[in-house]
Amino acid sequence: MAWTTVVSELQQIIRNEIDASGPMSFRRFMELALYHPKLGYYEKSLTQTGREGDFFTSVSVGALFGKLLASRFAEWLAEDESLTRIVEAGAHDGTLARDVLETLPKEIRDRIVYCIIEPSVTRRARQQAMLMKLFNNVSWFASWEELQSECGRVRGIIHSNELLDAFPVEAYEWSRSEGAWRERGVCKGENGLVECLLQGAANPFGNSIPEKLLGLLPNGFRVEKSAMASEWHSKAAKALERGRLVSIDYGDRLEEQLDPGRAQGTLRGYRKHRLAVDVLADPGEQDITAHVDWSEIEAAGESAGLRPIELEKQGLFLTRAFKDAFERSPEEWNLNPKEVRMFQTLTQPDQLGSRFQVLVQERR
Repeated sequence: MAWTTVVSELQQIIRNEIDASGPMSFRRFMELALYHPKLGYYEKSLTQTGREGDFFTSVSVGALFGKLLASRFAEWLAEDESLTRIVEAGAHDGTLARDVLETLPKEIRDRIVYCIIEPSVTRRARQQAMLMKLFNNVSWFASWEELQSECGRVRGIIHSNELLDAFPVEAYEWSRSEGAWRERGVCKGENGLVECLLQGAANPFGNSIPEKLLGLLPNGFRVEKSAMASEWHSKAAKALERGRLVSIDYGDRLEEQLDPGRAQGTLRGYRKHRLAVDVLADPGEQDITAHVDWSEIEAAGESAGLRPIELEKQGLFLTRAFKDAFERSPEEWNLNPKEVRMFQTLTQPDQLGSRFQVLVQERR
């Protein structure tokens, strides 16, 4: 009996595009797999996080994460009364926005507008269903351009949590014999989609890597870059007139990306809290992600005129936020046993404390 492979609607769309245009870049594959308007992973559902989803986030641990961020945001906003906006991008279902707004002191909440950058109609509807019945100071915008057209540049705080890692990436592989990088792409195979190398050499690092170091990389060494993430961060930085830009995610600086012990790169798929064997299988049904390139993200902010404040582990950032909040108001921050467990999950090195980093940049 012959076996037949079931081809999903989204996979067929991808196969048709390959037929029409040739091998597909990983960036284009991820755009379709994650963000196709009807069939993409992030567009079909908002139940990817938490115990019943495919992965955990700091937000899904509980409200303490948003409470700690709010305490730090309130401290920054209190320093300068001209700061009147908090802008969140990548707000998912609105839970983090709710946790932050519920925690902000009333005098701060009453003078700020909470803006959400959300291009997805599906996610915006979910956020509005949660937030509009609780707060009257939340506004939505489809893009940085729309926000600035209506409100001007931001004086306040721009923040995102696990947004940068969700941008599509370009994938590269080092060839020792050619002494060059090649871009990896996606082609059709007999039983599904398969990896292939695209035509021509590529240069993901420019001139930032000495030739001697390149000569030490093993053949087939893999890395990922996201031009879209860097472009997004640059837009956010330029939109900030005064205040801070905060990005929370998992990633590496350049020297960590080139560790020979990480020759397979960081591109991963996740489904039901397990690593996916094949990131090309079942497009639209599993998360696909890669580590953030912090060196490029930092450079994008600095090129837009921002000053670096810190890039540190989430555990350290949140622990300092708690310490400062407790010193100001010990009664309010006397954590109950459930919150203690949340704090441990968010900050301990063997849990989320070392997995995530917090980048803070500012413009005065």
